[in-house]
Amino acid sequence: MGFGAMLTGGGSGKAKTNNTTGNIKLGNTAGALFSSDDNDNVAIGTSSLNSTTTDSNNNVAIGTNALTAVTTGDGNIGIGKDAMSISSGSN
Repeated sequence: MGFGAMLTGGGSGKAKTNNTTGNIKLGNTAGALFSSDDNDNVAIGTSSLNSTTTDSNNNVAIGTNALTAVTTGDGNIGIGKDAMSISSGSN
């Protein structure tokens, strides 16, 4: 839900689950770079988890800019505005 959520496949203002990879995006540009190699991620909040490039799995980002530095990490959890916005990799 939110402008730009699920830029490919979802309409503006609609939350969408990517059924092929199990990703959930909710918010303006949340999870904007998810690819088919990114699985079972949850991105809730403006720009949350929006820097993943490939093979990022089982991450949870809740809050504006949460987990924005994660590009290929697995199993990260960031809750709150800017949570883990400078941490990358698996933590």
